[in-house]
This record gives sequence, structure tokens and C-alpha cells, in this order.
Amino acid sequence: MDEHPNSGGPGKFVTRIAWLLIGLSILVTIVAIAQCVAFLHTLATIASIHQGSPLVGLTTTTLLALLARVALAGTFLVVSIGLLKRWRWARRAFLALATVGLASNAYGLVVALSSISSMPLPEDAAAPEIWIVRISMVLSITYPIAACLFLGWLMGKFMSRSLRQEFGPGTRDSS
Repeated sequence: MDEHPNSGGPGKFVTRIAWLLIGLSILVTIVAIAQCVAFLHTLATIASIHQGSPLVGLTTTTLLALLARVALAGTFLVVSIGLLKRWRWARRAFLALATVGLASNAYGLVVALSSISSMPLPEDAAAPEIWIVRISMVLSITYPIAACLFLGWLMGKFMSRSLRQEFGPGTRDSS
């Protein structure tokens, strides 16, 4: 059951998803920028205390990873706005980003499953601590599964004929 007309006009589904993604990408962009600022502040503090750091390679790699996260979040914001405007390239870019997200979460699930299978519960821990460990184990599996299912469902919806028509010729396309 589609929530949008077959005439190629804008549908509520894409609009709602686009606004949701815009909000999430703004939040993720702010968090990524804050992480970069906090990391640079930490580096400056360490450098002032120790007069140089032996971990230059590690700090450079970490900084590049944080900057890549900012760039990815900014890209996702631009793509989300493109979805709202029904630009054809934005649907394709969203599918590419969703594929990366799906693969990343699938990898996270594999890592979580291998970590859980190789990590026994502590025998001398108190009952509340064991419950915390068990809950974190369940969440480390549940989140990637839910994310994979949601992204897979979204990708299926965005590849459907009716949604492709919303982004087809005659819509507000930037090309």
C-alpha cells in the first residue's frame, strides 16, 4: 500500500523520511563536530603537559577518522535535503549511503556475535553486574539487526517503481 500517488507527484512517505533524515543528519553532524573539537582540545592539553606526543601517527589517524565522520554526516545532510526536493541524484546517493550503512551494521553484528561468543560472563560478579553485561550483549546484537532491517526496508521502498517515479523526469531535478 503506497502512501503517494502514482502520478509522480510528491508523496508523504518521502517527505516524512526526508525530514526525519534531515533531523538525524543535523544531530549527527553536530555530534561529529563536537567530537572533533573535543579531540583537538584533548590533543592540545596533552601537548602542553608532555611537550610533544609520541602518538603522532595514532592522533593523525584518529583525527582523519573524525573528519571523515563530519564529511559523511554533512554529505548525508545534503542528500537528505535532496530527497526532500526530489532530486534524482539524491535518491541514488541515498541508496549508496544506505548500502554503506547496511554493510557497516552487518559488520557490527558479526563483531558483536564473535565478541559475545569469545567472552564468558565473570563468575565472581554480583547479580546486577551480570544483568548489565547480559543487557549490553542483547543490545549489541539487537541494534545492528534492527538497523539492517530498517535500512533494507527503506532501500526496498526507494527502489520501488512508484518512488522512482517521484524522482523521475518532470520532477524538480537539478540536472
